Amino acid sequence: MALPVQNRGDRVDRRKIWKTVCVGACFVGAFQMSLGYAVTAWAWNSPSQAVWEQEKAETEAQEPYEAVDHHQIPEEQLLDSVIEYEELGSLIHRNNSSVQEVIYQTETTKQQYTQIRDSMYAEKSDADWKKDEAEDEGDMEAYTEYAALEATYKMAAKSYNSMLKSLNSATSNSSRVTLEKQLTYAAQNLMISLQSIQQQKEQLLKMEEWYSAQYETMLARQQAGTATQADVEDAYQAWQESVLSVDSLEANEDSVRQSLYLMLGMDAGAEWEIGEIPSADRENISEMNLEQDTQTAINNNTEIIAERKTASDGTTEGIKKKQRTLEELEEKLKIKMQQLYEQVLQAEHACETALVGYESAEAEWNCAQKEMELGMLSQTQYLQEELAYIGQKTNLEAAELTLFQALESYRWAVEGIVGS
Repeated sequence: MALPVQNRGDRVDRRKIWKTVCVGACFVGAFQMSLGYAVTAWAWNSPSQAVWEQEKAETEAQEPYEAVDHHQIPEEQLLDSVIEYEELGSLIHRNNSSVQEVIYQTETTKQQYTQIRDSMYAEKSDADWKKDEAEDEGDMEAYTEYAALEATYKMAAKSYNSMLKSLNSATSNSSRVTLEKQLTYAAQNLMISLQSIQQQKEQLLKMEEWYSAQYETMLARQQAGTATQADVEDAYQAWQESVLSVDSLEANEDSVRQSLYLMLGMDAGAEWEIGEIPSADRENISEMNLEQDTQTAINNNTEIIAERKTASDGTTEGIKKKQRTLEELEEKLKIKMQQLYEQVLQAEHACETALVGYESAEAEWNCAQKEMELGMLSQTQYLQEELAYIGQKTNLEAAELTLFQALESYRWAVEGIVGS
């Protein structure tokens, strides 16, 4: 049976299609090699930042993100007016501008790849349908062309599927995760510093009150003829120095607070309450195993991982140099882990010592309160006893905070993030 005569124009059109697909296939190969080129070439297809933010918010509302600090915080909790320590990793992921830029670029690329892949599947289906139609009509030339088109589109779709899987892989997201870890660790240290400042502030405010009382006492004594003008001036100078100390500490507090807001992507003009740092979990100390933790830290350390991935120049000397560099980095980390381990133990001992001092000061403070009720102490003496008590209380709180920070630094080092 003779094949039906085809219109020459139709054949030309199919040849144009084939030429276009071949060019497109080459484009796919180049697209795989360059993520940046893909983003530029298909930018017209990308969603707006507002759309992406809305989709992201809807996704996170359904399933809280497990942050790098291993917490999963519901969206409504992140939106309240209190910044809790356990929320820092989630807030970094949700709001930090650097992290958001990485996430936005990745998600934009995913959507672009998905759109292109779906387009390839649609073209494949169309080519398959036309191929079957050509077979039914006995047009073998058209059949061959559409079969080739179908195979090309199928190959292109599979290629984009592979790229999508790569974007979802742990390796592809490792730089973003590392960034979140570094920023979360830094935010935690800022929050710890903020609480430390607030503890010092309580003591300095009480000292200011005591020096003010001392100055008033000196004025009264001067009028009674039992103190000189120099005594009054000295008392006034001491009082003003305590005022300046409070002002300086408050300025430092505001600076740290603003740095924390900036890192968390929070509105610096809003009123945020900073939650209390949780108490150190003493059970974690007994679970520390320096040898095992050090090996884990080596395997997780970002600097060591980066050096392992760095190719040598291939020469014997180049290979030896790379090996020496790795050994030096590992040895440096071993020393750091030893230091962090000892800092935890020292901080634990300091807590025990501070607790003894606090319990003694608390007993004396209770006695002073009773003596004040009986009129056995002057206001200045009472303030002095209160100042001594607050000093020991601040020492204990500072020791506990230091222990908490030491444990956190050790834990982050095990996870691959080592602070200065």
